[in-house]
Amino acid sequence: MEVTERAERKAEREADAQKQKAAKAAEAEKAAKAAEKKKELEALGLSPEQLGLVESKGKPKKPLTPKQKEQLKKKKEARGDEDTATIPKPTDVPEWMCCLLSCLDTSHEMQEYKRCIPQTAVVKRAGREWMHMEVSGLLVGDLVKVHDGYSVPADVRIIRSVGLCTLDPSDIIDARTYTVNENEAGDIYQCSPNMAFAGYRCESGDLIGIVVATGLNTLVGRMIKKGVWPPRV
Repeated sequence: MEVTERAERKAEREADAQKQKAAKAAEAEKAAKAAEKKKELEALGLSPEQLGLVESKGKPKKPLTPKQKEQLKKKKEARGDEDTATIPKPTDVPEWMCCLLSCLDTSHEMQEYKRCIPQTAVVKRAGREWMHMEVSGLLVGDLVKVHDGYSVPADVRIIRSVGLCTLDPSDIIDARTYTVNENEAGDIYQCSPNMAFAGYRCESGDLIGIVVATGLNTLVGRMIKKGVWPPRV
């Protein structure tokens, strides 16, 4: 009887030791992955503050159901999209009214909006892989990548450029094309070499930037709210 009890206690101790060993191994693997992600972000040249913003985004939320998406869309429209990364449309009417009155959706202002304001972006969040997503899902602190021929989806602080990267802001403001330089700040904020703003078109090269403003908080978003963009004809 005593032999059986000793054998059972020994088995229990061995099982506990195996569990502790497995838990330590899992913690070590988790720490190694976190260190690898942090090293990858640091390689992009982020400051400690920028790095903290990117790392703090956490895990992606559970996808919304179609019904939840529709409810959220109605709430956004009621609030004027102020709580989203969506740059507001120049037609100050609900989405459903644009569907009923096609003339609103084909106006000069809406055509300019569709031409200049991108609806998707290439994004990297919390050290994960680059992914395509709707601009409405952007968060301050996200990394975005803009390729030659594409428009900037939000206001960003440029942290890296590839090749001779140039930006054309003429669709949004009255200014000439300027060359990107992540290490240089200009006298004119809207054309600072280390900044790119929503709607600016990348004429050559590629850039990576950290999002500093979305939606109504962007340069063009504020211009739309004031009624000064798109220009009237």
